[in-house]
Amino acid sequence: MLISSFVMSKLDCCNVALAALPCSDLDQPQSVICAATHLTIGAQWYDNIIPLLAELHWLRMPRHILYKLCVLAHQCVHWSALTYLKNTICPIYRTLFATQAEEHKHNTQQYTDDKNDDK
Repeated sequence: MLISSFVMSKLDCCNVALAALPCSDLDQPQSVICAATHLTIGAQWYDNIIPLLAELHWLRMPRHILYKLCVLAHQCVHWSALTYLKNTICPIYRTLFATQAEEHKHNTQQYTDDKNDDK
């Protein structure tokens, strides 16, 4: 358990930076996860890693990064993240609804203006 806590905490601290990398550059962090998996379970180095990761409830590196970023975004939207993150993130659906409402208001105003011009 100590191995998983140490390894995952070190990998989690740079998820935002790792998210921008192509999958080929995630091979080294993935190899660290594979080594930690083998050490934790006590498996042989030639054992298939996928079932071992599933047994530990771990994800491969690209999915792990995506999961952690989604959790962070969820915390920001639901106001359980740090203050500087909450103030930085703005949910898209609020902006979308505001834009649609403004567009509807503009179209309605234009329609009433056109109707008044016909008289």
